[in-house]
Amino acid sequence: MTPPAGATPPAVRDTSRLLLLDHRDRLLLLCARDPRPASGRWWFTVGGGVDEGEDALAAAVRELREETALDLPSERLGPVVWTRRTDFTFDGRPFRQWEEYRLLRLTPAETAAVRVDPVEAGSATTGGPCGSWPPPTPPSARATWPPASPPCCARVPARFRCTSAT
Repeated sequence: MTPPAGATPPAVRDTSRLLLLDHRDRLLLLCARDPRPASGRWWFTVGGGVDEGEDALAAAVRELREETALDLPSERLGPVVWTRRTDFTFDGRPFRQWEEYRLLRLTPAETAAVRVDPVEAGSATTGGPCGSWPPPTPPSARATWPPASPPCCARVPARFRCTSAT
């Protein structure tokens, strides 16, 4: 993404995300909304930015703890199953984000212990529930899921594969 002359260059951000499946194979998705009026909402997985001096695995463990209150060792997280680069704007600011996704299956006790932190999960901008197993409604037409199932979804049960919003 090359910004036009005079435009703000994108902020570059590395992220580590989790495909968090509960003991019944439901995928936890969080919902956020861009604070700009008339902006869309989108569903996203647990995870977030990699802090300076932190590796992606440590970031995934930290984000899991911050967003769900689960404090699990890094050994519980699966290997990276998908990576992508995405360009987007949030609150009028352009971003270029590098993402890696790991799979994590929870036990029934861990599922029961999940407590989605509304601030960490972005519900401050949603105006509604911030987490769902699966979401109560499909993403809006402005959702940021890729237009076709990404490669990682071949390793995820068919009913949880990413599809385009219609």
